[in-house]
Amino acid sequence: MNKKDDSPSDGRTRHYRGLLVWQASMGPAKAIYCETESLPQKEVYGLQAQARRAAVSIPSNIAEGSTTATSTNLGPLPAAPCWSYKPQFANR
Repeated sequence: MNKKDDSPSDGRTRHYRGLLVWQASMGPAKAIYCETESLPQKEVYGLQAQARRAAVSIPSNIAEGSTTATSTNLGPLPAAPCWSYKPQFANR
């Protein structure tokens, strides 16, 4: 451990704020907050709230994942089933 910045000696960061992906996700989140400021008052509880929740969701999920992700629980994701969808049209 490096005592100066409290990061592990292998170059990883201990705090989510040190992750470049988290830092990059904060820019669009801040931009969305600023852009939704100019929406009409009637949209405060509608579009504005939804856009802001979505914007904050990305850095929040990164921060949450950084606290739980270790080399032991990072493995291949299970394969998603392939669905064959063929729309059925009524004969006219």
